[in-house]
Amino acid sequence: MFKRMANIGIVISKPDLESDLNHLNSLPYTVTTELPSEWGTKQVMDWLISEMPSKLNYGDSFEFGTGLWGHVKPLGYEFLGYENRNSKVQIVISVRSVETDLDNLINIEKTM
Repeated sequence: MFKRMANIGIVISKPDLESDLNHLNSLPYTVTTELPSEWGTKQVMDWLISEMPSKLNYGDSFEFGTGLWGHVKPLGYEFLGYENRNSKVQIVISVRSVETDLDNLINIEKTM
């Protein structure tokens, strides 16, 4: 179901990194607001690399900063017919800018 990969190229899009940094800079206490933009971007990359699993599988997800999640996808997964000839892996970022409200939880019922 999930493809195991070894010795592959790993990429991230620049807009994902910019979104990460903007999110972190919007938080009340973060080191990146004190840094020049290039240094902030490098700090985000350092956190991403340090938290990335050593063995990547398509479908893996990992947290690498406050509200930041990396998702392992084949490069170009969102483009119909894209041929990923070099079998590169793309780290796609999700940003979660809210906290869980424990007083407002909704039950999810799934029937099989």
